[in-house]
Amino acid sequence: MSGEANVTVARLFDGRRVKHLKSAFGLFAKYLPVPCRLAGTYRFSKIVRQLKDSVRTISAQQDYLTPEDSYASWIGFDFESLQDTSESNGVSFSISQLYSCVERLKLRLSVQEANGRLRFALHYDPAVYAAETVERWAASLTTLLENAARHPHALIRDLDIIGEREHRQLLVEWNDTSIDYPKELCIHQLFEAQVVRTPYVPAVVFKDSRLSYRDRKSTRLNS
Repeated sequence: MSGEANVTVARLFDGRRVKHLKSAFGLFAKYLPVPCRLAGTYRFSKIVRQLKDSVRTISAQQDYLTPEDSYASWIGFDFESLQDTSESNGVSFSISQLYSCVERLKLRLSVQEANGRLRFALHYDPAVYAAETVERWAASLTTLLENAARHPHALIRDLDIIGEREHRQLLVEWNDTSIDYPKELCIHQLFEAQVVRTPYVPAVVFKDSRLSYRDRKSTRLNS
């Protein structure tokens, strides 16, 4: 989605690889960089295998790794498998939503697995990203995952990231630039009419220079 071939994502590791830390109190989790190569000629299934290998390697070494860069500049990812529904004395219990924030990141994708389903959530810094931008990314991610699920062995460059609604907006709505104008007038007459209506609106822009409709007409007359 970013157009970059080499991507590094900060992945959250729980820091409890050692058995005696499984039930220990305290915060051991930390984000560590996971590199990934996203060449357009790679198949989606190959990317998945590549990421699995990277995560497995870093997970085995997480006790000895310390991130060198600032967390704030990273895009984060975390995954958590929640306990399925539990029952006690005829009463069922389940976690409907779980939120934790180990480190402040500009953008973070959280995935939770529960009861055979996956829940996705994008967390972002509103001082950096607009809500509309994040919503558009979320829609593109949804489209990408839907296409990858249907075509897991497709080349990643062939997977769609634009949904039907945005596709229509790009090809139809934004290209609908037709406007009614007097067909009996020539182009110079239309220009003169525009000068009368908006004389000080920019008509021509080149680098740092601007000419209004009035300036443009004066230049044409002087020439």
